[in-house]
Amino acid sequence: MKAIELNKDIRKAMKKARLCGYEVANEMHIHPSTFAHWLQTEQPAERKSQILKAIERLTFASNQN
Repeated sequence: MKAIELNKDIRKAMKKARLCGYEVANEMHIHPSTFAHWLQTEQPAERKSQILKAIERLTFASNQN
């Protein structure tokens, strides 16, 4: 399976919110290369939830400005 096919829900949410991986990584307090590595394999439900919540927080914050 190609990496682009993995974590489609995360990639879709990032694209919709117009966010880069480093922005999500910063919100999660992890190194951007760690986040990039995570996207290369399908993530467990708990981690996906944490990532999607970080995207949600960033989206909410950008809408407040």
